Amino acid sequence: MLYTVGHSTLLPHDFINILKNYKIISLLDVRGVPYSKYAPQFNKEVLQELCSMSSITYYHVPILSHKNISQYHKPSAKILKYLQRIVDISLEANVVLMGPTWNYDKCHRKQITDWILEFSNISINHINVQDNTVITENHVISQTSFFDYL
Repeated sequence: MLYTVGHSTLLPHDFINILKNYKIISLLDVRGVPYSKYAPQFNKEVLQELCSMSSITYYHVPILSHKNISQYHKPSAKILKYLQRIVDISLEANVVLMGPTWNYDKCHRKQITDWILEFSNISINHINVQDNTVITENHVISQTSFFDYL
């Protein structure tokens, strides 16, 4: 299952508890620079340690950063390969794409997930850390697939 989440300014243990609640096993950090002056508890090394202590695998995926994503109307072949890999992994286990903003509509995670929904037949669950609810988006009927763009 594929999820998205924004760390916002949560306390680290609250954030990890949310991930545990959804049985997340891999966190994909899609921030270009995995550091925050507003929430240093989510700097890369701190987050790696928190995840490791909770049996969650941390990956930094800078190719899916806002800087890389915002320059495309359609994903590049390289980005499509990453998106396909994320979809494949999410069919086996619970994976979360993490950015800084709690509202996925105001984060580039939305563009990433829109592409995934266009090209794959999965649902995506956006975790709202403000009230611990989930918004589910489903596949958009399309005549294309990831491989049509490669």
